[in-house]
Amino acid sequence: MRHLVMAAVAALVLVGPSWAGEKVELNKLPKPVAEAVAKRFPKAEAKSASRDGEGDKATYEVTLKENGKNIDVSLTAAGAITQIEQEVAFKDLPKGVAETFEKKYPKATYKIIEAVINVKEGKEVLEYYEAVLTTADKKTFEAEVLPDGKFKGEKEKTEKPPGECGDDKNDEDKKSSKKENDEKDEKNAELPKAVVGAVKEKFPGGKVIGASKEGKGEKATYEVELRYKTATLEVVLTAKGEVVEVEVKGKKNEDEDDKKAEDKKKGKKKGEDDKDEKGKNKKGEKDRD
Repeated sequence: MRHLVMAAVAALVLVGPSWAGEKVELNKLPKPVAEAVAKRFPKAEAKSASRDGEGDKATYEVTLKENGKNIDVSLTAAGAITQIEQEVAFKDLPKGVAETFEKKYPKATYKIIEAVINVKEGKEVLEYYEAVLTTADKKTFEAEVLPDGKFKGEKEKTEKPPGECGDDKNDEDKKSSKKENDEKDEKNAELPKAVVGAVKEKFPGGKVIGASKEGKGEKATYEVELRYKTATLEVVLTAKGEVVEVEVKGKKNEDEDDKKAEDKKKGKKKGEDDKDEKGKNKKGEKDRD
């Protein structure tokens, strides 16, 4: 576990924004998180970690291995442990808990059993035991039993039989649809008040025709496309409304159109002048005759 702490101490900055439940490298865990896990489970080996949320509101889950058993530790970004899910062998269950499982699910096969411990203000309280099991008639349940042996509840889990691939295409379609929706959300990003206020202040009378977002949290940047006066602008702003870059898109084309119109007008005038000149020359020749 020592390598986890040392790696975290070496990290001078926290990891950047991420999506919910995204994997986090152990050496990029915030120092308070790594130290809290190491202090509570000094003999355990860290196997993996993930993060949900951003900044100070982020929560972390660190998976450990100790004496061949898994331990999942949930913590805040400040390093406060909120929950521990510790794998337990059936033989190590309290007698009353084991009897309840056996009575409710005779001849069941247990995939995993965990002691679920909630932590508040540093105080750990064993809430219940949770087991994922398969009954004799091949049904899979997630069942919970309280420490005193009382049955808490169950939830049947549906699983695809081994080798069944019928839903693979649907799964791919769902992933594709989710990706498209995420991209659509990014392209039609809802602008923060600070960004809206900055656009109105810097470009009064401008009409927003599109917006996109890159990144998350305070590090997010927004690209706003708007029509302003005679041009189309692309304005890049921070989440705080600071203008980073302004690009003029439409004015060049309009200038070219104006130039063409001017050239056309000049060409027409030149043609008329040439016509007048020819008329004068013709009249002169006639007079000489």
